[in-house]
Amino acid sequence: MFEVVFEDPYILIVNKPAGLQVEPDKKGHPNLFDEVFIYINSNSNGKSKQIFLVHRLDRLTSGLVMFAKKKQALLLLQEQFVSRSIVKKYFAFVEGQLIPEICHCEHYMIKDLKEFRSHVFNENRKGTKKVSLSYQVLGFRNNLSTLDIVLHTGFYHQIRAQLSHLGYPIWNDVHYGGKVQSKEVEIGLQAYAITFKHPISNEQMTIEIEKSYLF
Repeated sequence: MFEVVFEDPYILIVNKPAGLQVEPDKKGHPNLFDEVFIYINSNSNGKSKQIFLVHRLDRLTSGLVMFAKKKQALLLLQEQFVSRSIVKKYFAFVEGQLIPEICHCEHYMIKDLKEFRSHVFNENRKGTKKVSLSYQVLGFRNNLSTLDIVLHTGFYHQIRAQLSHLGYPIWNDVHYGGKVQSKEVEIGLQAYAITFKHPISNEQMTIEIEKSYLF
């Protein structure tokens, strides 16, 4: 079950647990969108209310997901994502001790539809897209580094794939070369903060949740 972190007449921001996919699929798996739709309409007095997903988050990743309650709010928020004025921050646990401890990392990525993963390259190749993120190492313990990450672009599995390409897979992320650390459907990655301009009031806002530590 999700947790409501912020809500007003125009937007809703929730904390999604790891293991819950964001959007419905053909197999009818439990998903965040359906749960949020039920929540929004629980006090609608019989009149169905709309809800719009503003951005996505991997099933295995926990953290903040934003919804719009009005189509106007959706369009204005999407414009901010396109212009990259929205800042999303992540908290991660990765295998190994990262060097350097501060990095602005740029790569080229392409999505593999057959393997449901992304491939990363150091140079531009046909069909790839340039991606970037910045990280800062916060600590190192039990052969795990804790990272604060700012995502500058949005691409399928971007953080997971880029860190794996650098040789530091995320905790329990077997899909990208990590060791099996837990039987739980989760990885060591959390979207803990998002900064944006409110689509109606134009107020600059930062919504943040407490970071989830493994130890």
